[in-house]
Amino acid sequence: QGVVPLPPGVPSFACAFRASGSWTRAEMTTESFRKDIAQKLTAVQSSEDEGAKVEFPSSLTSSDRKYVHKIAESFKLHTQSSGVGEIRFITVYKNVPDGQEAKRPNASSSFVPNLTLTPAAATQLQQAAASAPPSSGRVLLANVRCTARGG
Repeated sequence: QGVVPLPPGVPSFACAFRASGSWTRAEMTTESFRKDIAQKLTAVQSSEDEGAKVEFPSSLTSSDRKYVHKIAESFKLHTQSSGVGEIRFITVYKNVPDGQEAKRPNASSSFVPNLTLTPAAATQLQQAAASAPPSSGRVLLANVRCTARGG
């Protein structure tokens, strides 16, 4: 039914394609699969439509879906898996879809954790900061020693 068989010597984990170019079973290890994913994600990312999205077929394996999730994350796109078992599929969105929370803070906002210190720890930190040499801007590894052991 329009499926191109794998040539002799090609491992079975490779990919068989329909003549139309869609996947019957895609495997993330094939170069054509990776290129196709990158092209689709690039199209979503560069789209002027803020609601741009692309749905991938349920024929993708769990490994393929994991690959799409990871690559979409590197494109700063949002993903959502839907369905169960054989009908599970993944959708990639340019922006967070309605009803879903962002998995990471927005790039335009900066995350500042709320750190609560005891007064003694705050004093020690202030003293250490005051006695530190001026910074050259170069990243240095800290030489940290444990001064007290917890019981």
